[in-house]
Amino acid sequence: MASKPKISDELRECLKLLDELTRHDDAEAFLQPVDWEALKLPDYPVIIKKPMDLGTIRSNIENGEYDDAYDFAEDVRLVW
Repeated sequence: MASKPKISDELRECLKLLDELTRHDDAEAFLQPVDWEALKLPDYPVIIKKPMDLGTIRSNIENGEYDDAYDFAEDVRLVW
């Protein structure tokens, strides 16, 4: 079984910030990917080239997808 990658101190700080963002009163709509099919938004994948949500960002940190806080910040900017 593969172990999870070690998270850098820099990205641990990003996780703390992500925790704050996910606890915000208005965060609910941003916690998981948009189900554009269920919402009947056929143009969504045409308009939104790189969908992103806070849950995916957390997974990306935990799975070693980001090299640094700049990668994290780039994806956070996509959410809004």
